Amino acid sequence: MNIVEKSVAATNVIGIKTFTSSTLETDPQSARIPELWQRLFSESIEEQIPNKVSEGLLYGIYSDYDSEQRGLFSVTAGWQVSTVNAVPEGFVATEIPKGDYLVFIEEGDMPTVIYSTWQAILEYFARSGGYIRAFATDFELYNNENPNKIEIYIAIKK
Repeated sequence: MNIVEKSVAATNVIGIKTFTSSTLETDPQSARIPELWQRLFSESIEEQIPNKVSEGLLYGIYSDYDSEQRGLFSVTAGWQVSTVNAVPEGFVATEIPKGDYLVFIEEGDMPTVIYSTWQAILEYFARSGGYIRAFATDFELYNNENPNKIEIYIAIKK
């Protein structure tokens, strides 16, 4: 796995959203994230989003953390847009704030590589690798040009 520190500019995303917790996601019967992604593709959400910046970049955004890893948080799946002035009904606009992120980059079979990368992230911060997780806004970035690659950006405190 490749890990790099990166400064990110503010980015607006329009998509669909759910609320969940780590506890809910450990049980396939209560997990909400797989259902969110299934809905994103089965309902052709991408075609309904105005002002997309790039067709090839898809975001999964984790934000609104209640109490770091233990509480509820929101997950938004969507695409970067140039403006949030026209958010279609049933969709949400979310901003990825400007800031410093630790980026975990991995390649492998989807969705297995997503789960293994998140597990590695949790282990990394549990060992305290010198960075402190901010629990502000984190995000996954997927690129159609390399569908087996995932980049997970974790907001860090400086």
